[in-house]
Amino acid sequence: MPTRTTSPILAACFAALLAGCGGGADTDQSAAQGQRSQAQAVTRAEAVSRTIAADQLMDFGEATYPTLFPGHQPTLAFGAFRYRAYNSGMLLGVVVSADPTYQLDGVYVMGGAYGDTPLLVGKVTDFITPQEPGPGPTTPSNGCFDVNMLASNGNLVSVTYQLSGPVTGSLTVDTSYNGFATFLGETYSESLVREKGTTFENGLPAAVDNSEKRYVRKTADGEITHYGSSSATTVTTNDYIATTTYTTQYTPAWADRRYALPLGQTLSSASTTSTTRTTTYSNGLPSTTNTYGSTLNETVTFVVRETITVPAGNYNTCRYDHVTTSGTPVTTSRWYVAGKGLLVKEVRTEGAKVQTRQATQVLLNTNPV
Repeated sequence: MPTRTTSPILAACFAALLAGCGGGADTDQSAAQGQRSQAQAVTRAEAVSRTIAADQLMDFGEATYPTLFPGHQPTLAFGAFRYRAYNSGMLLGVVVSADPTYQLDGVYVMGGAYGDTPLLVGKVTDFITPQEPGPGPTTPSNGCFDVNMLASNGNLVSVTYQLSGPVTGSLTVDTSYNGFATFLGETYSESLVREKGTTFENGLPAAVDNSEKRYVRKTADGEITHYGSSSATTVTTNDYIATTTYTTQYTPAWADRRYALPLGQTLSSASTTSTTRTTTYSNGLPSTTNTYGSTLNETVTFVVRETITVPAGNYNTCRYDHVTTSGTPVTTSRWYVAGKGLLVKEVRTEGAKVQTRQATQVLLNTNPV
């Protein structure tokens, strides 16, 4: 069966299943109302990016028919598709970029009664009206972070850290929340993170001056969706100054739900990025440019609420343990000030190497925390 051809019986059943349609006699008036509603839905959907609309369609499928699509699975990318795979054997996907084989904005299913070939069952707007993401009750905050600040305007956080382990020294991380800005043609909340200081490794000093702009949206009370970043890193040595710029895009956008993670529970996620990197040198060496992709597989556990003491003072914190399994496994424990989400301690373990940073000063809008 050609992938562009819809099986009428299966597609009709699936469309009715997702849409939750009831029976009843058709009338000219109801048909006209349906046509008007569909036209309005398409108009509203045009303002929403296709990747966001795809996630909303798949969220809807999971919430409405958990037997077919059990659990909340991560969104994956393959060719023109954004899709999710379920332990029921079903796959649910949406076409988000032009492809001669598949219908743009088409909803496809595979597995179970639907066979092992992608089956077109309709368009996104046949089932939902995509909406711009906003605060919602479906992912409530666990109270460890100030999610609103992550997508707000005007706040400034400054934390100075003392480093111990293979790398020593001091770093200050300043984060300013700048409101809305454009990144790769779309509008997001922008934050500017700048890291400055001097570190020592194997007795050799290095001046660090890194900056990164991050682009996010608050997509629920306990959820921030990440779209990408642009950054610059400057490393000064005795021989040269190297400046590296990066433009990174999440493909697809990555929803960070640790802000809603209940105490004692673990969350697994996979995020895929595409990065373009350019490095220039002050001593006349030729610049280099390359593009590469990477996938980070991570589990995060909300371990405990506890009071800790660091050089900056005593803090009520939420401790999270992060384990990354892409490449060499790395375990990182992080302590965040409860209710604010400011990082005051971090312990990173990679094999026999243990690297620690502890806050010596924490400021929010120039006021000590």
